[in-house]
Amino acid sequence: MPFGEQVLTSGATADFDLLYQESVRPAVEAAGLTPLRVDTLVAAGSVEQAVVEVLARAEVMIADLSSGNPYVFYELGMRHALAPRTTLLLLADGCVPPNNLVGLPIVSYAVSASPGEPPVGLRDRLTARLRSSTSTAPVDSPFYRRFPVEPPGLPADPLEVQQRRGRAESVRARLLELRTRPPDDAPARVRDLEDDIAAAGLDDDRMRLDLMLTYRDLSAWDDCIRVIEGFPPELAGSATVVQQNALAHNRRGRPGDADRAAAALQELITRIGPDSETYGLLGRIHKDRYQRTGDRAELDAAIDAYRRGRLADPQDLYPGVNLVTLLTRAGGAEAEKEVRTLVPELRGIAGPRATAPSADYWDTATAAELAVLDRDWDAAKRLVDVALSRAVAGWMINSTVNNLQILAEAMPDVHDRRETEDVVRRLAPGGVRS
Repeated sequence: MPFGEQVLTSGATADFDLLYQESVRPAVEAAGLTPLRVDTLVAAGSVEQAVVEVLARAEVMIADLSSGNPYVFYELGMRHALAPRTTLLLLADGCVPPNNLVGLPIVSYAVSASPGEPPVGLRDRLTARLRSSTSTAPVDSPFYRRFPVEPPGLPADPLEVQQRRGRAESVRARLLELRTRPPDDAPARVRDLEDDIAAAGLDDDRMRLDLMLTYRDLSAWDDCIRVIEGFPPELAGSATVVQQNALAHNRRGRPGDADRAAAALQELITRIGPDSETYGLLGRIHKDRYQRTGDRAELDAAIDAYRRGRLADPQDLYPGVNLVTLLTRAGGAEAEKEVRTLVPELRGIAGPRATAPSADYWDTATAAELAVLDRDWDAAKRLVDVALSRAVAGWMINSTVNNLQILAEAMPDVHDRRETEDVVRRLAPGGVRS
């Protein structure tokens, strides 16, 4: 990022030192990482050599493109050449990225109109993105998307660092194995790993998050909630953890769990502002209530939450596809008009993502749901077959099947209903997994 006050490509002025001190640095530290900016580097040789070193070795790189600074773009280019993934882009509202970077993950922020005030909510949103940036994250380098080759090898880190990283990666590999091919006693095995993690001194924030996500993917909601309750206060209050805690409570479904989850999500929206992930989870709570009770007010509340999530981030397909699903269920001329407008827009976003080399289950399953909404049955069946091969947890399939069943029930045409039910059977031939 540049230093000091700079004029952005939008014409606004931003204080990048304030942005770093009040938003970026605390977000990095809250994610359990060490922030390094050029003015904080301690280099034995030249600063230029130190910059190249950290660009190559950094677990994550953050680049703010808002000012059009040529040094930022040069260093971003080096990073994209050296690392296939874990490069995050920041962009102030009103600034437009270069054409060759359009489509890459970007964290946006609004420049405060009041001097001395950092962007509202950026710290929490950036912390959440940093915590989800791992060695298994999707490829975000345009070079490695085009050429899936191995990145250049680097000289080894000191032995102590290597050994600790090796122990941590060994534990993560065991967690991933339990998440993707879970035996019946998988939650018990993860609980045993918790003891090993603590004994080896590996229980840092990143490992805590890995445990949380493992229990989530195993649908071990009690364990997921238990682990979160043991988090340090700053980690427990982060956007990502609040969202996952709400998801776990809603899925567990004990008396009061859904109310507690909804209240936590509403508080998070008040704290960090509109966020598509938060609104998407809130929409799911209301949708589940509607399916249990048939209360039209809950359906309307779910539609409102998903619509707000889509407005917060039009590129996030989750609130969009749920919005059109529930609008289809609600029926009526206005809802049908909105669906006819939204489906082509959403398919235009979903199609390229579903066919990208880095596509995951959600990319493909969402494209399949949109194909069903568009009555494109051949595409829907082809996409659910691919999605099934990419699912890493039963609750993912359950979520997609739930949406498709809502669509089937809402379709007045018998042929459309049968085609949708056939798509469901292809996705869950042996019944829906919890």
